[in-house]
Amino acid sequence: MLGLEKSYGKGADRFKAVDNLSLNFYKAEVCAFLGHNGSGKTTTINMMTGIVRPEKGDCVVDGASVLSEKGMAYIRSITGVCMQHNVQYPYLTARENLELVARLRYVDDANSGAAPGSDEALQHQIDTILDELELTSKANEQAQHLSGGQQRKLTVAMALVGDPKLILLDEPTANLDSSARHAVWRMIAERQRQGRAIVLTTHHSACACCETVYTASCQLTLEYFVVFSRTQWTRLKYSETA
Repeated sequence: MLGLEKSYGKGADRFKAVDNLSLNFYKAEVCAFLGHNGSGKTTTINMMTGIVRPEKGDCVVDGASVLSEKGMAYIRSITGVCMQHNVQYPYLTARENLELVARLRYVDDANSGAAPGSDEALQHQIDTILDELELTSKANEQAQHLSGGQQRKLTVAMALVGDPKLILLDEPTANLDSSARHAVWRMIAERQRQGRAIVLTTHHSACACCETVYTASCQLTLEYFVVFSRTQWTRLKYSETA
């Protein structure tokens, strides 16, 4: 990220959601944006995915810029995104939602032992993701009949399909109980070990300071980027107020 800026509103009501944000992300690292509601976390994620265009600055992912059409097409091809709000098709089952994403991304699974591009390979990857997030027993239920926490885990699961190099998670543990949160944390830790770059947002300092998962974290306020640090320092600084 190089000097990213984005404002909303007009005249006296205009305010900067993101102000001159510069930051580097790395493979095999998990970075958490820590900040209260309205601090610019989701806006930053939206600029990284091309949903919102920066007013100033740029975001470069693996050499590709979000400011160019070609660059954005490449970024989307290597990125998995969990949005702030759940985005399932309600009348599709959990498995069917994942299958839809997989087919849109032309997914196969080299670890399945099946022929690349085959239905068996696709199902192997989906089965693995469902198991990781403790959704196997709900695989054939329509999304609309899942609990709020199960729908949240399904949204996270949809971001993992295709084994993307960059994983963006906007409030991935929102509305999850303790067991479900730990399932998400274990998934994040596993993707980190596999060399993926992971960026997530949260307004819970205890979550951002989970040192068994996150290798770096940063504190955002309404307008300014305040802190970027290794997790241990952030834990000492902010966890008492969690």
